[in-house]
Amino acid sequence: MSISLQSPLSPVQSTGSNFTDLVRQGSSGQRINSAADDAAGSAIVGRLGSRIDGTAVAERNIGDGLSLLQTRSGVASGITEQMQRMREISVQAGNGILNQQDREALNREFTALRDTVTQTLNDAQFNGRALFDGEPRRLQTGPDAGQTTELAANDLPARLEEAGFSGLTLANPTADTLASLDEALSLISESQTADGASANRLLRQADNLSQSRIDASQARSRIADTDFAELASSLAQTEVRDQARLLMQSQANAGREDVLRLLSS
Repeated sequence: MSISLQSPLSPVQSTGSNFTDLVRQGSSGQRINSAADDAAGSAIVGRLGSRIDGTAVAERNIGDGLSLLQTRSGVASGITEQMQRMREISVQAGNGILNQQDREALNREFTALRDTVTQTLNDAQFNGRALFDGEPRRLQTGPDAGQTTELAANDLPARLEEAGFSGLTLANPTADTLASLDEALSLISESQTADGASANRLLRQADNLSQSRIDASQARSRIADTDFAELASSLAQTEVRDQARLLMQSQANAGREDVLRLLSS
């Protein structure tokens, strides 16, 4: 007669897939390592991940838009200084004690500044595109379809041309020249005001996107990341159960040995 000494509860089987899952969660830091771990949770994590990534790209788009506006504002500030110098020259040219040679020298500086302003506006570019081309810029400022923001067109060179800026010289009456320069300065101020309002709008959108991305990341973390306190507790429970099973198996084996000794005596 033979008696099997095999235990019905193997320690290897007792740790089984549960212990393997716990180890995998601990090593990866992820509670969900495959859809089999949590099908619904895996789907939610995927959607949240897509939204987080899209939001991050939208934030970069806003950053590009802000860079464009800042560049355009810098150009406008530069030509404002040049126009203010032109206005000073115009006032100086109204001095009746100047001779013809003085006036010609002032007019050369005046026209040189005028031409520099015109060239600066026409040559100003951002990423290979003219800054003052009169075309709006549409930005994708959200992770979803339709979440766009349009930066208003800026056609400052065309508006200055309509105001007669390119034809200004000191040969014109001083009052007329000063009036034209004041109009030109007003147009530049309007352009900067519009760009400033657009920049403030983009900044607010960037703040909202940043908070939305943080909230979505936290939600994804709560669903997908391992709770290490819970993991430590589960591993401890698994170890206790395995030790108890080992003790029970050793006792069962001892009982079988006693039976064998009795049968063989």
